[in-house]
Amino acid sequence: MRIGCAAATEQDRLDLGVEMTQEDVEYLGMDCLAERTLALAQLRRIANPDAGYNEMLPARMRGMLPGLKRNGIRLASNFGAANPEGAAKAIAAVAQEIGVSDLKLGVITGDDLLERVDDFEFDFKETGGGLETLPGKVASVNAYIGAEHVAQALDGGADVVVGGRIGDLSLYLGCMMHHFGWAIDDWQRLAAGSAVAHLMECGRYVAGGAFSEPGWRKGVPGQTNLGFPLGVVEEDGTATLGKQASRGGMLTVDTVKEQLLYEVHDPGNYISPDVVTDVREARLEAAGPDRVRVSGVRGLPRTDTLKVLVGVEEGFIAEGEVSFSGRGAVAKAQESREIVEAHLRQRGLWSKLEGWRVDVIGMQSILGDRTLPLNGEPTDVRLRFATRCAERETADAAAFEFQDLWFGPAGGGGARSGVRQIISLFSALVPREEIPVKVEVKSL
Repeated sequence: MRIGCAAATEQDRLDLGVEMTQEDVEYLGMDCLAERTLALAQLRRIANPDAGYNEMLPARMRGMLPGLKRNGIRLASNFGAANPEGAAKAIAAVAQEIGVSDLKLGVITGDDLLERVDDFEFDFKETGGGLETLPGKVASVNAYIGAEHVAQALDGGADVVVGGRIGDLSLYLGCMMHHFGWAIDDWQRLAAGSAVAHLMECGRYVAGGAFSEPGWRKGVPGQTNLGFPLGVVEEDGTATLGKQASRGGMLTVDTVKEQLLYEVHDPGNYISPDVVTDVREARLEAAGPDRVRVSGVRGLPRTDTLKVLVGVEEGFIAEGEVSFSGRGAVAKAQESREIVEAHLRQRGLWSKLEGWRVDVIGMQSILGDRTLPLNGEPTDVRLRFATRCAERETADAAAFEFQDLWFGPAGGGGARSGVRQIISLFSALVPREEIPVKVEVKSL
């Protein structure tokens, strides 16, 4: 089977996804979630029940649906985030808008456990206790669900599969399970496929992204034009990986090796929702220019539990910045610091701050190449304040004080301030059978 990556992050490039619909593939996977992005999606859904899915989804589908349908490519994604059903409605609306008909959507739900949070006996790895040990209000509760549900949706005829917290590699593995008819307890094939899926979901990284390290190893050719990986998978799960020929980058044994170990806590015991994978004896062999064959992976039975990620609202961060250039830039930054700290005390805010950090950052950000040290001190700096607050009101008040940087020492400019919410993440394991996953295929 021929499979490719069409996204590896929440905000991955739209043009690459559209290009992938023109490649010689039968399936595409799109991993659009990370731990923090899912919690933030839950907050968007709480604010607006119709929201909560990947915000780039409409634009992605406008670009990709025509190519998917024309070339018979089937897509599996977790871009439903906190609202898979809302995502399905958005896809349907785009399909109608651009005239794509005869489309079947596979919608996977059941990973969202927020409304059932009190039904579980959690033992959080980070705190050693249950819900009572968490430092704030629970914002999201999502279980990592696996490939069998993706396969079920494809078995039902889905052209596009959309879900919430489907495991990153499970998107690709589900396509393989459907295509080859692998059983859910065929541990050897599932592990082999999982290793390939793990590489595919790394996206541009496996094709040379973040591989260049000036001064230590040579750069990556065409790094300004990196492409996504492609894979040809065999029935036993071994595969040959390549990359988009029209794009730059490099796919070598070394780039693949780095990504094979990425996020793997134990190479002999890599746990996913579907299987436990052992890559210690994996073989990576060059199979031609930008081609690497992956084999030798071993599998063990999947665990009886699934990982659950809980997002917690844990206050706010207020930030402010201002720049100074020329003679005495560092001294001006120090004077500004003293002014801001005095104002925070005068307003009674200082005692409410849970943390306080001040940094003098920047080099050549104002004067460019004309920035030269003067008497051993930089003449171009940017002053940054950051504080953590339990209440939004306190954070807003602190951010307001940062705006007063305009009235500090002479020569200040580019002042800005803002507030962002903190989402902390905690993980636990729950029995697999307590996660009721639902798969529905809808015809448009």
